[in-house]
Amino acid sequence: SLDARIRQDIEGAASRWLHDVAACRAFGEGLDSARFLEIRYENLVHEPERTLATVCRFLGIRYHEEMLRFYRIANQLGDGYHPHHRNLHNPLSNSSVGKWRERLTPAQRDKVQVMLGSTLKELGYSD
Repeated sequence: SLDARIRQDIEGAASRWLHDVAACRAFGEGLDSARFLEIRYENLVHEPERTLATVCRFLGIRYHEEMLRFYRIANQLGDGYHPHHRNLHNPLSNSSVGKWRERLTPAQRDKVQVMLGSTLKELGYSD
């Protein structure tokens, strides 16, 4: 993400996202569904309890409400000091969903659509 300062330009950020998604999907294709769980960020932030409970079932561990209060112990996680991990210190929020559309110029949005459009569509994201 551009906000994470991992990539400074829109092409780099889009290329990284595309690469990461392709790598993850390729990895998952080689595994059966009992060994690979894909979750959507949007589901996590819109339905955190339900999504985290699904993850816990997949891992074979018990879900505890306290898991959603991770931000209380973020300093103990070891890498919360990275600028791109700054939100570890905050509760889950859906405020960033779709924010890229607001932050990018029309030309940048067009470039992202050209670069990522087919993958976004395959993943079920609408324009």
